Amino acid sequence: MNITGPKSFARIIHPPEDESGKKDPYLNVMGKEYTGHRRLCGRGVTNKVLHKVASSNYVVPDEVMDALREDIQNEKTEIVYMRKELEADYERKKAELEANYAKKVEEFDKTKDKMVQDVLEKLISKLPTNVVREFFT
Repeated sequence: MNITGPKSFARIIHPPEDESGKKDPYLNVMGKEYTGHRRLCGRGVTNKVLHKVASSNYVVPDEVMDALREDIQNEKTEIVYMRKELEADYERKKAELEANYAKKVEEFDKTKDKMVQDVLEKLISKLPTNVVREFFT
């Protein structure tokens, strides 16, 4: 079936120079569009039919909807449980880090005092004895 009518394919692709017909090759091949019908959708498809199909609601059985709702609720409770576990883990690790920090600060203070004492002892040992006597008396 030739949808272009009596025109030959060669005339559609390369129209004669004196012919002042349509310039668009798509329109030349496809022809004019009929009002109310949809092009390239098949026979009998109209705007009205497409509108009815697009606006129809799908009916889902109640059992399926109930199963979906139950699954969603289960996932929500699992997420809440996981969040509580994460918060507890965070608080536990935070307490551990604070305790470790306090321990390290205490160790540093002890080390610092010992280092100052060692430095003073070395300085005193290097000073002449008469200067050390004058300093302590």
